[in-house]
Amino acid sequence: MATSVIQNLYYASPYSQLPPGVGTAGITLQTDPSQSPTPANVRDPVLVIRLRMAANPQEVIAVSPTSGAGTSVKTAFIQPKFPLSATDSYMLDVIWVRNGTPEPSIDWNAAITSAPVTAAEVSILSASFDGTNVTAVLGYGPSGMGVGAQVNVYSLSFGTYVNVGSMQTQGNTVTVPVNSTGFPAVFFLSAQAAIPTANTGGAGSFSGPFSLGPATPITAACGIPQAAKTISAAAYNGNTLTLSWALDAITGCVDPDSSRIQVLANGKVIAHYTGGPLSAIVPLEAYGQNGITIAVSTVSNNIGSKPLTFSLITTSPEITNVVANKSSGKVTASVTIPTGLAVQGYLMDGDNVLAGPVTANGNVLIFDYATAKYNVEGMVGLSVRGNIASADGTITGPRSKPAVLLATTPSLKLANIRTDPASATKWRIDLTWDRLPDAAENVAAYTVSLLQDNVTVATQTLNAVATTLSLDKTAIDTGKTQTIQLSATGATGGASPTQTLYALFAAPVLASLATTQNQVAATWKAPQIPAGNTMPVIYRLTAIAGGTVIGRGGETTATSAAIPLADIAVPDTGSMSVMVSVALGPVVLQPDTGMAGGTSATPILKAPAIKQVSADPLTNISTINWAAVDTASTYTVVFTDGTSHKDIGTTSYLLPQALATGAQMGYTVQANGTANGVALTGPPSVLTYIPTSVADIAWVRYNGSDVSLEWTGVPDALSYNVFVYDELNSKAYTGAVSQTSASFTITSEPGRVYTAYVQPVTIDGTALRGARGTLFSTGVYVSQQPSATAYPYAYIAQAMHALGSATANPPAQVITLYLPELGSTAGALGTTAISSGPFKIEPSGVAALPYKLTIAGDASVWTFNTIAIRPQLGQAYVTFLKDIEKPPVGGVPGATAYGIALVQSAIACALPQTFAEQLYYNFGFSTTTNTGAGYIDLRPGMVLRVTASDYVNIPGSVPTWINGYGPGAPLDFEIGSYNAGGNWRTGFDAFLSTLSSLGALNVSVPALSTGYTQAGLAGAVDLYYSQFIQPFYRLYFPSAINPAWGQGTNSTQSNFTLVAAAKYADLQNTNVNPSVTPTAYFRGRTIVQVMIKVMVNGMERLVPVGATVGNLLEQLNMLPAATSGLSKNLRIYRSVTAAITGPTASASMTPLLELRVDWNGLSTYAMGNGLNAMSAPLLPGDQVFTDKTGV
Repeated sequence: MATSVIQNLYYASPYSQLPPGVGTAGITLQTDPSQSPTPANVRDPVLVIRLRMAANPQEVIAVSPTSGAGTSVKTAFIQPKFPLSATDSYMLDVIWVRNGTPEPSIDWNAAITSAPVTAAEVSILSASFDGTNVTAVLGYGPSGMGVGAQVNVYSLSFGTYVNVGSMQTQGNTVTVPVNSTGFPAVFFLSAQAAIPTANTGGAGSFSGPFSLGPATPITAACGIPQAAKTISAAAYNGNTLTLSWALDAITGCVDPDSSRIQVLANGKVIAHYTGGPLSAIVPLEAYGQNGITIAVSTVSNNIGSKPLTFSLITTSPEITNVVANKSSGKVTASVTIPTGLAVQGYLMDGDNVLAGPVTANGNVLIFDYATAKYNVEGMVGLSVRGNIASADGTITGPRSKPAVLLATTPSLKLANIRTDPASATKWRIDLTWDRLPDAAENVAAYTVSLLQDNVTVATQTLNAVATTLSLDKTAIDTGKTQTIQLSATGATGGASPTQTLYALFAAPVLASLATTQNQVAATWKAPQIPAGNTMPVIYRLTAIAGGTVIGRGGETTATSAAIPLADIAVPDTGSMSVMVSVALGPVVLQPDTGMAGGTSATPILKAPAIKQVSADPLTNISTINWAAVDTASTYTVVFTDGTSHKDIGTTSYLLPQALATGAQMGYTVQANGTANGVALTGPPSVLTYIPTSVADIAWVRYNGSDVSLEWTGVPDALSYNVFVYDELNSKAYTGAVSQTSASFTITSEPGRVYTAYVQPVTIDGTALRGARGTLFSTGVYVSQQPSATAYPYAYIAQAMHALGSATANPPAQVITLYLPELGSTAGALGTTAISSGPFKIEPSGVAALPYKLTIAGDASVWTFNTIAIRPQLGQAYVTFLKDIEKPPVGGVPGATAYGIALVQSAIACALPQTFAEQLYYNFGFSTTTNTGAGYIDLRPGMVLRVTASDYVNIPGSVPTWINGYGPGAPLDFEIGSYNAGGNWRTGFDAFLSTLSSLGALNVSVPALSTGYTQAGLAGAVDLYYSQFIQPFYRLYFPSAINPAWGQGTNSTQSNFTLVAAAKYADLQNTNVNPSVTPTAYFRGRTIVQVMIKVMVNGMERLVPVGATVGNLLEQLNMLPAATSGLSKNLRIYRSVTAAITGPTASASMTPLLELRVDWNGLSTYAMGNGLNAMSAPLLPGDQVFTDKTGV
């Protein structure tokens, strides 16, 4: 049986795209007659093939036709009825028969050959193209027989896929030579399974011809992508390579989706990385290595294009000799340019590029630095860095280390020129300069030189910041110009800019010398200054003793100056010389006594010693004192205010007048004399200040006998003199203490006004009296009379003579108050005064406070007896308010409800009142009424506490009195004012008041029957029915409270009942009849209390109206029964804000006064019942402190 008849055998699957050159899916076989000619015994031959199962030869799948279209002697084709399976094994039998032979008549035992057929699939996992060969990595699918693979390379040429290379393999990698001559480089890859049709080479041989399986379809996914054509940029910094490239532009090539970067060392791949389609960033540690090349291959679907290769620059250039040249405006640096490459340079400020890149030319980098972007001169931290680049600049290597530019001129700190202590014939120049701000390792050395007419006289180069030059004095010609030059040399060889300074070797000549009050003063003639000098010319007076500088004056540009004596270390001999140094900037010439005549002189140094100042405590006039100077004939006292007193023949001086408190008056004393006919003024004494400091009294507290005070400390006080004077300058007390407080007792005289003073005593003597502290302070004082003669009362006193005593009422005095507009229009009360009893109101003439309210200083106001509430005064008060509300004359509208409230508050604050009257005038509290047991007016700031009892009703048989009212939770309603429709109102809840004022609250009128019967309310909202919304409210107390075991009542006479009135006058006529007066009460058995807010040690507390100071202290377990140490710390402050006693704020008394319950001890009004000053009732806003010091 012939075995070489088969030329081509392949299977094309109907499930996939047909490969190039294949028109129909199925099995195609082509023979090679030259290898196996057609048998001569077969006439009119036709090639026929039979497809059968390899495992079961009797199972025939299909036979090709023996005649008709598509049949030939060389080619046969079968199209199976079903796609072949990749996991089954198939065989194909080949025979020539006579054209038209029926299929059953074919003798397949005479077949010329048989060959395997496969439907196995092979895939290309990855591939790369190196320009000549395609190397592919393959993946095999499941197969019924052992297969290899064939990879085909196609070129897309004018729309036709042309095979430019194929290669078979039994393994997973295959290299396909590509012959693309004459075809475009638009390549696509396809793979298919391959099995040798015959084992011609023996066992294990893999050679053609091959039976080929289905080919992978040709799509964009199998195309070799556009290759990288040129490198756009390849920047290597020694650690990272940053790449970008431009793609080729071959029509039909697929675009890459990534890239493959290979790093080669001497042609061998040492690393590979994946990048983007147009760029890549590659970590690469290859600095300084030779033979490093980079291959860039674009990739699409793991198929790589022909790589683009270039050599990587891995080294840096060496930058040296960086110099800034101000005259040329250039920065230059030296560099060696490698052959065939270029060097790019950058002028850097740290990591910031100031200029560049510039390309080196002739091994020199040049930067223009006088540009608008920056100015190099004087900058610190500048450097030049460079990198090697390809000729076109696209490939760049790592930047070099910074070559530092010394752009800052060295700065000479001091050049001290003086006679060399070791040799009087030499000059010694001690020089120090500031190290350049550049890092120390960047500066190699400093060079300092002395030049005379530009000729070097002395020079040194060293890596330090100080040195000394020594030269013969004969080398210096003062008729010539001397300069000092300083420069620095960088670590890379560059030099900094040079500093040039002028130097002097001739000192100033003194013109005059005198010792003044605190200094040695001199004038002199300036030396010749070089014409080119731009530095400031500075002179400094210097004192020398024994060749040593013992004092220096301040620097000056004038030709006169002085040295404070305090700055001169005068030797025990008392002898010294004074001279003047001269400096041109930091270059200083220090003269000495051996220089030319007139450059030094000796002053007078003896000064008087100062003794302590004394001061008269009454006149505050001070006397200064000093010790005598043996050689003095007279003395001069010089004061710091510029005045002086001469020719004093004694050792003390009395000031002509007292110094002002706190005045800074210093003085010195000078001894005067003559020597050699020259009038000399000796040095002044140490500047001493007359003590005028004061200890201002911080607070004084006086309770009628005991005085406590405290003052601000004086830092230099050793002790303090304390004294008290009356207004006649009679001394009531004197004492001395070392601390800043004092307590003592004085015996006062009636009618006297006492003031305390404090005088500091300092090391310089006695200072002046400080700001006074008045012992008596305005406050609310309680009575001292026993209750048998006067019901306890309280009143405001602004002076001690206005106080009452244990046997007498306070002296009567007129009380004047100022009020704002009280009506709805200006002048609502008219111009006629309105009076009732002691009360009178009239125009004040003050725009902001147009009304003046006067409370007369008569007996109805200031007389107190055993009556708790003075009825005539109360009636006058009510009538006064009614007349203000409706003036009797003038036809004016009168005060609004708000105006009435202001007047009530002002009178309640200022009017002297018994403890009982304080409840009436502040709260309208009274038990004198025809309705119930009494009433209290509800005013803004109060709190209405409503306690509704819960009703207990136990069904069944229970003991008597079990059912009834039990305790209930209290509810607090804060009474406050609000505005509704332009009218001032009093409300029970701020939120509900707001709703009411906006018309958003509609409350039903309580249901009522006949007489005093009315439905009760449930809460605050029920108080806002229209007839009940008024400015004035009064709470009536029932005469009897219903028993808790009863059923309750709906009568307004038996409940705590609120009534409302639109006018103050109407309020006085109210009762609890709902038919006559708008009334309201809370349902059930409800108890109503009126509370006020006070502050206790800074914490707010609610107390009921009528609570006393004693009640509050009882709760704190601090109620004193007699005069106690508690008085030192107990303070009660009361608001009198409404009592404006002056037409301006500064003329009015303070709005907060202390309630003085400690004056002359705790006032006790009766024995055995606890009635004392602590029985004073608390008022709204009272602030009680139990731990207070001071006032």
